[in-house]
Amino acid sequence: MATNRFRLRGSRPLATIGGITWCALAHMPWGAGRMSDRDRVSDPALDAELARRTEQEARIAAALVELDGHPGRALLTAGPLSGETARRWSDASPRYDALWRDFERLRAVLTEARELRDRRGPRAMVDLLFGRCIEPDPAEPAALPDRLRSAGAAVERIDLQHLVSRIDEAFHQVSTIVVEVDRVRGEFLAEYAPLVERLRAARALADELGLDPADPAVTDAAALAERAHQLDASASADPLGSPHTGRLAELAPALGTLETWLAGLARHRDNWAASVTEVTEGLRRADSLLASVDEAHRRGREVIANPHLAPVPDRLPALRIELDRLATVNGWSARADAMDRLRARLRAAAEELREALRLAEELVDRRAELRGRYEAYRAKASRLGRGEQPEVLELDRRLRQLLWSRPCDLAAATRALVEYQRLVTTPVGSR
Repeated sequence: MATNRFRLRGSRPLATIGGITWCALAHMPWGAGRMSDRDRVSDPALDAELARRTEQEARIAAALVELDGHPGRALLTAGPLSGETARRWSDASPRYDALWRDFERLRAVLTEARELRDRRGPRAMVDLLFGRCIEPDPAEPAALPDRLRSAGAAVERIDLQHLVSRIDEAFHQVSTIVVEVDRVRGEFLAEYAPLVERLRAARALADELGLDPADPAVTDAAALAERAHQLDASASADPLGSPHTGRLAELAPALGTLETWLAGLARHRDNWAASVTEVTEGLRRADSLLASVDEAHRRGREVIANPHLAPVPDRLPALRIELDRLATVNGWSARADAMDRLRARLRAAAEELREALRLAEELVDRRAELRGRYEAYRAKASRLGRGEQPEVLELDRRLRQLLWSRPCDLAAATRALVEYQRLVTTPVGSR
């Protein structure tokens, strides 16, 4: 917004407000209330005064037009107001209307002064430029500053200087609230606009992912959008009320959670082919693992007597059917959930197979472990000179029979080895 600066000689500027610089004339060097002073004003001084007032009129007009088109005033007049904003604008809006009426008074006086000057010369303007020739509307006594009132008078005539002071005060009051409303609204929109854009993107992504209208992500996005809309409506109706940006920030965590979840779905969609390949490879490895389990069970039943190896159910055909059906699931939310469930079931099936393989291999490994321990204690018996004792020889024969026969009775072999260990390690005479 362009800045209007109507600085007249002998004037004092008011602070620039929202790009509008307002100033009121200070008292002229000659007194406005003494006719004798006015009588001594020269024609050139009168012409100069008219020129200054005319310039002032133009600058006031520009400032009023700018104030009229200010975004803050548009906000204040766009719809119903509430709260603090409604209270303050109800005080200021009559002053705004009075501004234009007073400006029309100023223009009327200066227009008449110029006409008189053209017809009768500069001296004819004295009363208009310096006299109390302006009468405010009877309905506007409250608009007249107290300092300009006469005791006991309801309405009194004022001069141009007082009229400008009156305009100055009204302009300051109105422009202050107009600019403040625009500033506060701008602060709100600076946070609201990005949040709304994120919500729009989230809802667009939900549509792109084919989510059902009843999907929690869709309903959450709609609820957040509604809350944001309500905050915007509240901030529009009462921008000067309680801070709205803090309440807007409260939506951020929920929106962040929604965005994260939707981004996860988008990754499922973008990496779907790789996910299918990964599960397919996992099924292949599980199939190989199942074959290893079958082989370990066969060998365990062949090598170990009563191995108590429970059969492992083959869950892989059902998982393959589930994988084939994934492509028919509608919506990426349901499809991603189905893929996650399939992966979990595949992990559980693979873990079940690994545990079955471990148990079967441990049975065969247990026989090898018992053989190794037997050989170690047999060597010890030989070193101690006990290998030829009848009891040791009998256990030695029995252990060879148990550990090198198929199937091997692991329980009997374990008991025999414990007895063999006792015979070899117990000192002579202690038995």
